Amino acid sequence: MGFDSWRAAIGAILLLGSPALAAPPAVSERYPAASGFETIETSVGPDGVSTTTLSRTTCTRNGVVEKCIIEAVTGKPFKQSSESTLDERGIWSRGTANDGGMKVTFEPAVLTFPSDARPGSEWRAEFDETMTMPDGPPVKRRSIRESVAVATERCPKGRAGLLVKTTKTTDGALRMKSESLFCTGLPAPYAVDVELFRDGKRSHTISSRPTSP
Repeated sequence: MGFDSWRAAIGAILLLGSPALAAPPAVSERYPAASGFETIETSVGPDGVSTTTLSRTTCTRNGVVEKCIIEAVTGKPFKQSSESTLDERGIWSRGTANDGGMKVTFEPAVLTFPSDARPGSEWRAEFDETMTMPDGPPVKRRSIRESVAVATERCPKGRAGLLVKTTKTTDGALRMKSESLFCTGLPAPYAVDVELFRDGKRSHTISSRPTSP
């Protein structure tokens, strides 16, 4: 699997998705839709080579449904899209797609951040992850995500937030460890660190940091 494929899989942890229920104001206002949000992403491959990309995220929110587009500003061109929703239970994940024709979908939707999350909150999800490529049949894999929220001081001054630590295992061979920062009043997640392992060997380390909230 190429780096663009990894990017699409990683992008899934940045998505929101759920059944179409009315989102209470507290949820949607805590994490507004991103508009012109720029992020510096540094990726280090197994060969130790580092690549830095500046990307821009633009999201539109129509009721509880949010659609986002992430595009490269510098570095290797890419474009990734996602559709997401919020409900009274929190933020969910359904999947992502990129301009190369790769699509990743989750069934059922995966809770990535409960609306009542607080330090010490834990949640777990088991789901089927289907990967569709333009040059082959869909591949379905079983995944498990386990998350815990911890207190953090990494949010910008004056903003409350939580750091969510997640381990995702797919068919026992692919493991992804990530840290996502949820800060009130800023798009969620505000920052993310990811380590990818295949068959126990690190494949990529990716660190994203916002340049414009």
